[in-house]
Amino acid sequence: MWVALAAIAVRTERVRLGPFVTALPRHRPWKLASETVSLDHLSLGRLILPVGLGGAEDERWDQLGLVEEMDRQVRVTLLDEGLDVLSGLWSDHPFTYQGERYNIRDFPGRPPLQTPRIPIWVPGSGWPDVPPTEIRRILKWDGVVVDPRVDMSALRSFVAQTRDETAPFDIVLEGATPGDDRAKALDAVQVAADAGATWWLETPPAGYDLASVRERIDQGPPE
Repeated sequence: MWVALAAIAVRTERVRLGPFVTALPRHRPWKLASETVSLDHLSLGRLILPVGLGGAEDERWDQLGLVEEMDRQVRVTLLDEGLDVLSGLWSDHPFTYQGERYNIRDFPGRPPLQTPRIPIWVPGSGWPDVPPTEIRRILKWDGVVVDPRVDMSALRSFVAQTRDETAPFDIVLEGATPGDDRAKALDAVQVAADAGATWWLETPPAGYDLASVRERIDQGPPE
């Protein structure tokens, strides 16, 4: 994934880059910190990092003989502490952290090109019926990824009234638009923007193949 993103970074100038999504509980946050900082510098500050819990089951783990954490609450802790470690290591001074899952002492950091940090997007499709830990996570970071069922106007209002951070905040909507009907596609995206979405992520429908993805890319965005 990071090799592919690096290749895209050196062949482009304006497009924003980011894996969708990085299951942070499955990663070592100090390794991810190094990888993301390198890519942010390579892309001249165009990286975005969407993160998530990661699926609880994957048959490939058994095939590879891997043992992965299945308990959701443990993965929640790994996600939240991993984000703290990740952002703490995006700095130019040694980082120390003591948590339930991670204990780090005087680990050297390295700042990304973007300030105050590489934007972090967190999941929020169940909002507002989400636990307090998820609400705190949404308010703490830089964007939330939702699906069309979420009331984006209410979410935008809640974030504006509750969030302490002054940095920009993104509401990211996943969906699919018809590549062969640009007017209809533009209408769908405009409705989302009017409701408060700041990003539209074109998401292939279930059962997609590589050829259909390439065809949709060639058709281009709504105009």
